Amino acid sequence: MGVQDSLQITRSGTGTYDDDGHPKRTGTLRSAVAHIITAVIGAGVLSLAWSTSQLGWIAGPVSLLLFAIVTYISSFLLSDCYRTPDPVSGKRNYSYMDAVRVYLGSKRTYLAGFLQYLTLYGTCIAYVITTASCIRAILKSNCYHKEAHKAPCKYGDTLYMMLFGVVQIVMSFIPDLHNMAWVSVVAALMSFTYATIGLGLGITTVIENGRIMGSITGVAASSTADKLWLIFQALSDIAFAYPYSIILLEIQDTLEAPPSENKTMKKASMIAIFITTFFYLCCGCFGYAAFGDQTPGNLLTGFGFYEPYWLIDFANACIVLHLIGGYQIYCQPIYNAVDRWCQRKYPNSEFVNKFYRMKLPKLPAFQVNLFRICFRTTYVVSTTGLGILFPYFNQVLGVLGAISFWPLAIYFPVEMYFVQKKIEAWSRKWIVLRIFSFVCFLVTVGHVAVMYLSRTFGRTLFAAAARSRTYASSAGAATASGDKPRNPLEEFFEVDRDMESDKPIVYGRGWKASELRLKSWDDLHKLWYVLLKEKNMLMTQRQMLNSQNLRFPNPERIPKVRKSMCRIKQVLTERAIDEPDPRRSAEMKRMINAL
Repeated sequence: MGVQDSLQITRSGTGTYDDDGHPKRTGTLRSAVAHIITAVIGAGVLSLAWSTSQLGWIAGPVSLLLFAIVTYISSFLLSDCYRTPDPVSGKRNYSYMDAVRVYLGSKRTYLAGFLQYLTLYGTCIAYVITTASCIRAILKSNCYHKEAHKAPCKYGDTLYMMLFGVVQIVMSFIPDLHNMAWVSVVAALMSFTYATIGLGLGITTVIENGRIMGSITGVAASSTADKLWLIFQALSDIAFAYPYSIILLEIQDTLEAPPSENKTMKKASMIAIFITTFFYLCCGCFGYAAFGDQTPGNLLTGFGFYEPYWLIDFANACIVLHLIGGYQIYCQPIYNAVDRWCQRKYPNSEFVNKFYRMKLPKLPAFQVNLFRICFRTTYVVSTTGLGILFPYFNQVLGVLGAISFWPLAIYFPVEMYFVQKKIEAWSRKWIVLRIFSFVCFLVTVGHVAVMYLSRTFGRTLFAAAARSRTYASSAGAATASGDKPRNPLEEFFEVDRDMESDKPIVYGRGWKASELRLKSWDDLHKLWYVLLKEKNMLMTQRQMLNSQNLRFPNPERIPKVRKSMCRIKQVLTERAIDEPDPRRSAEMKRMINAL
């Protein structure tokens, strides 16, 4: 009995066959756009407001536009590599790895395959985690509506991840799921729905505020190391929100011809990228305009909005439905690659190649394969299990996206395009594309390096540099003026401010929970006592000024410090909940409550 041979998301046999002997492809421009939008517009669109807030009003929108241009160039180059050697009538390359093998040889195929499947697998894990977060957000939204916004509404993730895994196991074995374009159409409609809701709520908040929040430089950080980390994390989120090169050829392999597949794919890419960029800019900019420095990591699950609660629930439900379809889009290339490899490796194995006909009541007859049942169930269980074990995997995925961005989205498409078009070295097109690839490479390397250094050595290096500048400036000032050493009791008061000056002083914001989750235990311990000292200093200053019938300037600083300390306790409580040992978890909670 025949075995389906490659990822054909919208393929269905019609009795006729294409030039490669496969059932005639029926994909159209519309279905290709739906597949791209399903793959590209994920729940990450709701985090772009946070990315924009870290970059500011200039760098944020410019970064979104630049990554859109880079993605279109990459897709344009890769679309011509679907057929070899002629892009219209040559032999088909059914997948990204097939194209790399044909154009660049087997050695680079291993690297491309490792990065591609690692990214696909990581994305599936992220979808498991994000789905649970959305379901939890629905429960929290209802709780906040009933119990007020400060109610301790806490829910776990494990049950919802397991339910998502069960749904994916079932969907992986619905007959011909990968032939049904409606999966991508429904997922694309869901993505438009929740993105539009987030956009509409952002616009409403801007109108209610009566002004546009935010600044040119973005959110201020406590140190240079933290600012660099947040900037590059924001760029990671944007970079990971665009490229779909790892599944572009699989989508192109679903298109009917004529017109030629590369022309249809280029047009579909242009339409899809235009639509996604429009939504990205709107959601990112209006979200930042609505919340400014207090922009949450996710407009819907981070509770930037509380009301109307039913609309928040509906939007999060749309995200869940989109992620259910998106998971299938990203796991199908892995399913397909494993199926083809096993068919070649074990051509006579009944376990791998034999299909069995089954008939369930009130359902049409369908065929099952024992190997597919075992492998696909194991795959879904593994992604679900890792999501449960590593609930902060999304942060790892940002680094993974930064590492794989240049090879998969830039390097391999450019190199394959050189071979496909037989572009001569040092020609104008060769130089332009080489410069394009090299610039993206430098951005990626610098990105990864700064992210690593800022977290590993950042505190030591940047703090030492800051101390050196401070000591040098203070020593120079003391030498020039001959000032006496400062009174140590001045540490109890805010002595640096001139109380008679009318010049306003701008103070920083409080720490957000999303930022504190990135900190180590040691960093949280240090930050707690820094905030405690700051609170004591401010309260001492307020008491002294009140006793002298003077106004305490910027009284909102004390609530900011208190909120930051409360958020540290929130993050510590989350880690205590995640502690697998129940006794240790209970002990940690008691200690946190005693702070």
